[in-house]
Amino acid sequence: MIRRTLGACALLLLALPLRAQVVGHLPEKSPFADVTGRHLLGAQLGVFVAGGDPAGVALGSGLALIGRYEYEVPGPLVLLARVAYVPGLERTVKDPLLTGDARIVGTRSESLVMFDVGMALNLTGEKAWRGLAPRVYGNLGAVGSTNSGFDVGGYRFGPKFMPNYGVAVRGAREGKWEWYADLNHLLWRTQYPNSYTDDGAAVQPSIIGDSKTNPWSGNLMLTVGITRVWGK
Repeated sequence: MIRRTLGACALLLLALPLRAQVVGHLPEKSPFADVTGRHLLGAQLGVFVAGGDPAGVALGSGLALIGRYEYEVPGPLVLLARVAYVPGLERTVKDPLLTGDARIVGTRSESLVMFDVGMALNLTGEKAWRGLAPRVYGNLGAVGSTNSGFDVGGYRFGPKFMPNYGVAVRGAREGKWEWYADLNHLLWRTQYPNSYTDDGAAVQPSIIGDSKTNPWSGNLMLTVGITRVWGK
């Protein structure tokens, strides 16, 4: 009995290394591969989708251009900086001294310039799964208009604090060039003049009634582009 028990234990010990060899993927067949490069410089093109606002004077949607630099910290973290340009956005101009259809006095074209810095987390660490390296990120920055003067109604899109966050995919591949896709949610406050409210309006009804004069606005950017990779 003891001899048979020892024999069974010996067979089990011999079988364990064999089982360990077949569990998982062989290195050459694994869906995961190391990503290369510490420095990444990219250019992206896409769309800016503007959020609405209570007064109806928010900027419209349009084309977005982004320049991006990243430094891949050893491990899953990435430091990043971006500059974005969104040209020729149209917005409605309203005169709070008028009422009805006459209150809309025209449109105005403005271009946005954005700058932010932040940090991303690679969800697959320093590897890519079948050439895809997904990530989440959060940034802090500022946004301003190239046409920042006040309109006839006393409103302007002035410089604003701009926190934002998003999800992205790095298309990692061998060589110096990669592709990149990004979905970004941008936040900023819209600051209305007091003449838009019931308290400050010279005529009734006012443009926003008793709503807040500084509501948050949520906006989206969806972009794709190419990235130049270098460094160890």
